[in-house]
Amino acid sequence: MDSQLKSDLQVWQNFQGFSKFYQRLKVRWIEATTGGKTAKIVAQQRLDHLIKMTAQGKRYGCEPMVDWES
Repeated sequence: MDSQLKSDLQVWQNFQGFSKFYQRLKVRWIEATTGGKTAKIVAQQRLDHLIKMTAQGKRYGCEPMVDWES
């Protein structure tokens, strides 16, 4: 997975600019697929989407909890 992220310098730089929490969250989400050919396809689809969004400098799938103490 790292090699695909690193293959595009802009994607890698954008990904490194995201918080460590977000980076771990996305890596674990991609790796959460288990077993067989279908899981590999799903993992690749997730990775492709991560690369697409990261190339645009966008995070997705997790909104920061703002003012959640109220």
